[in-house]
Amino acid sequence: SRPAASRDKGRERMMRFLTEGHILVAGSLVLDILPRFASGDGDAIARNLLAQGRLTESSEFVIYLGGAVGNTGLALKRMGQPVHLMSKVGDDRVGAIVQSLLADERVESSLTVVSGMRSTASIALAIPGRDKSTIHLRGAAQSFGAGDFTAEVFHDTGLFHFGYPLTMPGLYRREGEGLVQMLEQAKAAGAVTSVDTCLPDLKAEPGQVDWQPILKRALPHVDLFLPSLEEALYMTDREQYIQRIQACGTADLLPGVTEDEIRALADTMLQYGAKIVLLKCGSRGLYLRTAGREALSSLLPQPMVDAWSQRELWEKPHWVDEVRSTTGAGDTAVAGFLCALRKGLMPGDALKLAACAAARCVASYDTVSRISDAEEMLLELASDR
Repeated sequence: SRPAASRDKGRERMMRFLTEGHILVAGSLVLDILPRFASGDGDAIARNLLAQGRLTESSEFVIYLGGAVGNTGLALKRMGQPVHLMSKVGDDRVGAIVQSLLADERVESSLTVVSGMRSTASIALAIPGRDKSTIHLRGAAQSFGAGDFTAEVFHDTGLFHFGYPLTMPGLYRREGEGLVQMLEQAKAAGAVTSVDTCLPDLKAEPGQVDWQPILKRALPHVDLFLPSLEEALYMTDREQYIQRIQACGTADLLPGVTEDEIRALADTMLQYGAKIVLLKCGSRGLYLRTAGREALSSLLPQPMVDAWSQRELWEKPHWVDEVRSTTGAGDTAVAGFLCALRKGLMPGDALKLAACAAARCVASYDTVSRISDAEEMLLELASDR
């Protein structure tokens, strides 16, 4: 059995996460630009966008901070959690806009300006009736390496949440050596570790990486692993994932993934070492799978271990009157889930708060403007029962 000293240290870490320290959200920070389209036939709008010589009018260009740092970090702040944001920008005009927007949020942050690099930016196309499409520029926010993280970075950190290592060569090269070192640093400082992912462009360098051996090295150091279903398919078997998307063509591949396949994916990640796995399954909702008592006893306070061990739960998406943009829904769901854990909620309630945050995101044209204090969101959930 696990030595008593190790169990005690694990519980001390989780109690610190629940009651002390801040949440350090680091990684990808993106300037997101989202044109608003008039409601109507989404397929017709999409065809018009690609037609030569055509003009498509937009009623507004929504500009906001995205990526894991912008979406998850700012959503956590709006939920009332103590957060510290950490990312990088280039010394360009986009970087100056990002700095200005971050200053408006009045949030504790550490933003490094990298000389000679472009800042990370995206144009999100939220066409009515269709899933989002994104035009993305990788930049300074993807230049993280293990050397960016020292014991001082993790001072007073209860939870370390890192977003999108799949686009960061300094972390994924050499079979994830930098990623493992970063996570080891966080664990050594006593932080609970959480990792979210993204889907890279398969034609670019990040999309050529075989993530299966990286997961085997990294997940023993990851307490909370929070990918989307599609990202999980890609990371565990890149070649099979490519075959699936080729077979689907332009259609959504997620409806064709069976529940047995989803269960097997989550079990694989638990076998690799993750303690809690949350898969974001788009319109199918959220899927939670957790490790057993022994693994969780080094992570959770004893009163929570029984409730969280060996759980398998689904949560359907929450109803919204109008889906305005799905951009950032997964990231805000992660924020709701992390907030719920910090508040000591049970698994079912944690999923409900995550789904509530995602619903508020898709009901807006940005990602966090409709996110509010967690207590108010929990009261809303209670009134809906």
